Amino acid sequence: MKKLLFTIIAVVFATFSFSQQVSRYVVANGGNYSIALGISVSSTIGEPMVNTLTGTGFILTQGFQQPSITYGCKDSTATNYNPLATINDGTCTYCIYGCMDTTQFNYTPLATCDDGSCIPIIYGCTDSIALNYYPPANTNNGTCVYCTYGCTDSLATNYNVSATCDDGSCTYGNTCGLPTNLHHTDLIHDRVVLNWNSTNSSTCNVDQIRLKYREVGTSSWSQKNMGAPTGSPAGPSCNISNSDKLILNLTPSTNYEWYMKVWYCNAPATAWTALQYFTTLDACPNVTSLAVSTPTTTKATFTWANAGVYEFVRIRIKVDSVGGGFTTAGGFGINYGILTKDKNGLTPGQAYKGWARTWCDPAGGPYRSATWTSPIYWSQPHLIRLEGEGAAITDLEVYPNPSRDIFNVSFVSDEVQSLEISIINVVGEAIYTADLEQFVGQYTKEVSLATYPKGVYFLEITTDKGVINKKLILQ
Repeated sequence: MKKLLFTIIAVVFATFSFSQQVSRYVVANGGNYSIALGISVSSTIGEPMVNTLTGTGFILTQGFQQPSITYGCKDSTATNYNPLATINDGTCTYCIYGCMDTTQFNYTPLATCDDGSCIPIIYGCTDSIALNYYPPANTNNGTCVYCTYGCTDSLATNYNVSATCDDGSCTYGNTCGLPTNLHHTDLIHDRVVLNWNSTNSSTCNVDQIRLKYREVGTSSWSQKNMGAPTGSPAGPSCNISNSDKLILNLTPSTNYEWYMKVWYCNAPATAWTALQYFTTLDACPNVTSLAVSTPTTTKATFTWANAGVYEFVRIRIKVDSVGGGFTTAGGFGINYGILTKDKNGLTPGQAYKGWARTWCDPAGGPYRSATWTSPIYWSQPHLIRLEGEGAAITDLEVYPNPSRDIFNVSFVSDEVQSLEISIINVVGEAIYTADLEQFVGQYTKEVSLATYPKGVYFLEITTDKGVINKKLILQ
């Protein structure tokens, strides 16, 4: 009977899948067991089976042993991950990242995980249009202050005493402002006249004008003032109508910059004007090597050399004594390029002195060399005559001297005499000769040395009683 029961159980186990535990009745009949009730199938076949007969009621309880089951969240990225769970029960939960500190500026109420992004609270005015806008602030503390717009200039006709910010609406009783048409005139080597349109009028009362100027590239300004500020010892003025200013003692060949500003008695002072510029002219070069010769008793011949281009040179002479007036050789001036000038009408035997100075403006004026040359001194001869008694030659004259080509020779023979006229070079060779037999009276001759080398030559006038020499300079 037991064998039959176990066989049945074995067959059933092999055929069905049981629950964890199955209970059924077994009826004893003549020593054999039979199944009185049906079976419920749910477990997997092949699980170990335990058979137990219990009590006198002959109830057979069969149990099947299987692995234990643990429900939970099996996702390791979840916040409630359960590493012991064998079956996921759908309860996994995850992080919401943010700042979890309730005292911070960016606290995130829904955050479940802190991401380290917390920002401290900085109090201040966060409105960018406010006067006290504080860019670092992230929390407005209610301290923002705002402009009250209007005209803030107390000199304006629409001045607003309550205004804290000027809106550019100020109006005045006149249109006083910066001078216009700034320019310069009469510019030379050491001076200039600065010009502008006067702003003084019946409605614009100019109190003071100030000019500033300096060499370009320097840091120090020179200034000129016209008028005096109201309240100063010399003020009030309030009627300054100047429209130009002469500036002296400038440096030749130099770049300058200048600007100006105006103060009014009945309007605000102006700003400084835009910078203006000018460049002084080169210095006027003076002549060099001023010299004098006396071809006759009443005539002096002046010669000089050029050190640069100018318009004309003046020769000034006077008697070499205390006091006395000046006279000139050549009148108003001798044009550039001419290097010699005669002065007639001098007094034989008189001592003189003379100077030269150039002008670079054809009309004269202040554009001239800085000074006169150093003075030269000479005395006019009483008479030109051979030494000793006998024939005499007077009024010997050679001009121009120096010359570029032609020399004019003239003299007077007071008595009948034979004369030989020669021009000799520095090595003693005669390059020109003329014989005068039994000559008396005035002699005049034009001699050209244009074909000869530049240098020093000598004029010789020979008689039986002696020789007169005169140096010639061929340029």
